[in-house]
Amino acid sequence: MTLGMFPNHHSFLTSVTHHYPEDPYDDTLAQISTNETSSYIMTRSVNSGSFSYHSGRAFTSSRYLAAGDELFINYPPRFLDAHPSLDLVPRRQDYFVAASIVSSTLDSFNIHFLSPLSLDSIQSRNSTLIESMLLVMREKLSQITENVQRKAILVPTTKEELFRVLNTAAKIDSVQSTPYTLEMALAQELSVKKRSVEWIVENGYCLDNIISNKSTIPGVGRGAFARRRILKNSIIVHTPMLHIIHKDELRLHRVQVDGKGHLKRNKNVMTGMQLLYNYCMGHRQSNFLLCPTTNSMLINHCKKKDEHCGGPNAFVNWSDDESTNEWRRLSLDEIAQV
Repeated sequence: MTLGMFPNHHSFLTSVTHHYPEDPYDDTLAQISTNETSSYIMTRSVNSGSFSYHSGRAFTSSRYLAAGDELFINYPPRFLDAHPSLDLVPRRQDYFVAASIVSSTLDSFNIHFLSPLSLDSIQSRNSTLIESMLLVMREKLSQITENVQRKAILVPTTKEELFRVLNTAAKIDSVQSTPYTLEMALAQELSVKKRSVEWIVENGYCLDNIISNKSTIPGVGRGAFARRRILKNSIIVHTPMLHIIHKDELRLHRVQVDGKGHLKRNKNVMTGMQLLYNYCMGHRQSNFLLCPTTNSMLINHCKKKDEHCGGPNAFVNWSDDESTNEWRRLSLDEIAQV
C-alpha cells in the first residue's frame, strides 16, 4: 500500500506495472457486529464513508531488477510537457537519438557495441583515437536542432563514461533479450545516480515494519499491524509528506446541470470533503495540511484503553534530518513555492 507514490518517472527504465488485486473493494470494512438476543447482527458503522474500502493496487516488476536498482514508472508525455520544470527530463525519443549517435560513431571506427571484443578494442586504442570518437559524437550532437540539452545528457563525454556504457550494455545483453540494449545502458549510466546496496543499507529507510489488515477496532476499516518486534521509542516507519496549502481545495460541492446540460459545481453549497482529507494532518485554525505518502496512514486513532484497543502505542515526531529542519524554517509562502 502507498508504494505507487514512490517510483519516479523514467522513459526507458520503467520497471513497475500495477493492477487491481482480485478483491479490490471490501465494503464489509464498515460493518460492525452487535450481539442481540444471542445472535449477531451486522450494522453499518458511523465511520462509513470516512475511509477507503479499496485494498490498493498490486505492483509487479516488468523487467529484471538488480539489488539496489531504483523503481520507475512512465508518466505520459503530456504530463511532462505540461510542466516546464520537467523540460530537461529526457523523453523516450531522446534515448533513441543518443543511442544512434553512439552506435553510428562506433561503427565508423569499426566497433560494434555488443561485440565481446568491443570494450577491449576501445581500451587498446590510444587516447587520441578515443578522443576522436568522443569528438565525432559531439559533432553529431551539434547537428541536432531540437531539445539538444536533453539529448546531450545521454551522450558520453569522457572515456570513463563510454567504458561504463559499453560494460553495462554487455551486462544487459547477458541477462535479458531487448532491442534497446544501448538505450538502456545510456539510461542506467548517464541519466540516473546509481546507489550501491551498501549505501541503501546505511542511508535508506525501512518501510516494511507494518502491514495492512482489518483493524481490531470495529467499523474503522484497515489498520497497521507490527510485522516484527518493535522496541519502545524506535522508529516504526518514516513518513515523507505532501503538503496542501489550502485545505479548501479538498471541499466537495453540489453538482448541478446547467441550461446546456453540462455538469457544474455550485460553490455556494458544500456537501463535504474529499476522502484524502481524513488521511492528512493539520490544525483546525490553519488551512495547511500534511498528507503521508507511506503506509503510516494505516495507523488508527486510539485515545484510551478499551475492549477493542489497548491505548496509544505509537506517536508522531518530526524527523531530525537536515532537509526537514530546513523545510520547517520556511514561511507558508516559501513552502507554497517548493
